[in-house]
Amino acid sequence: MALFLTQALVAAISDLVNHPVTDPSELLAELQQEEDETFENLRNGDPGERKNLLYAPDVEGDVPPVDFDTLWKGPSLCRTARMPSQTRYLGYATDSDKVGGPANEGSEEYDTCIPRWGAEDLEAGGRLMLVCGFDHEVCEGATVAPDYKDGFYAHTKYGWASLSIPNERERKAYRYDPSKIKGYIFFVFAACDWGNCEDGDMRAEHHALGNFEMKVNEQVVTELVWFSRDTIILKGEDGFNWKPDDNGVFTIAVRVKEDNASIRISSITIF
Repeated sequence: MALFLTQALVAAISDLVNHPVTDPSELLAELQQEEDETFENLRNGDPGERKNLLYAPDVEGDVPPVDFDTLWKGPSLCRTARMPSQTRYLGYATDSDKVGGPANEGSEEYDTCIPRWGAEDLEAGGRLMLVCGFDHEVCEGATVAPDYKDGFYAHTKYGWASLSIPNERERKAYRYDPSKIKGYIFFVFAACDWGNCEDGDMRAEHHALGNFEMKVNEQVVTELVWFSRDTIILKGEDGFNWKPDDNGVFTIAVRVKEDNASIRISSITIF
């Protein structure tokens, strides 16, 4: 890894030394303009091309009837458990006034997670718990690898466990207007180390088998549909468009039915 990073750095320096634009401010402005043009081309380019960039399922099936322009241009809400994430550092995901940044284990200033070991025996109180992944680094004096696979967690013992989006900090941060939300709900399961999930770790196929069930605002999730390599879109009896409650809130609930099993959700995004 160190060799790869060193080679990348040397290549970048070589490009800068040999670049025809020598004024750093002029070069930065040129690169910024190039980035802005690329961004606008993605937003306003060919709809079919944009769809192909977003939709790449691992399994065969019909394309979910969603508005791809909404996914590119529409407002959204995103709550992630993974680190590093500004929404975690700034307290949006946990609705907390604790704010921080990358830090060594035990010295975090932001709201951290609950240790994974023994989480099944905690009193969840009907909540999906923010639980640590097994990859939290303990290293004195430096933060070397702050990339943690934390997840929103529920165990068989919890019964129904839920989380609600948006909370108050998310409303302000995203300037949330429920009238502009289409109600598409996507989520990603928390990653397993090297793709090897522990026994009892629920995945999409377990929903089809009835090992766990989900609801959105008390409406049953009938199907978890693959949307891309890691992303699931929730489908209900009325299709893919979910409605918020009277307060503009989406409450997503999970109940694990398989004995001594659990589910870990990495991220939830609502368009």
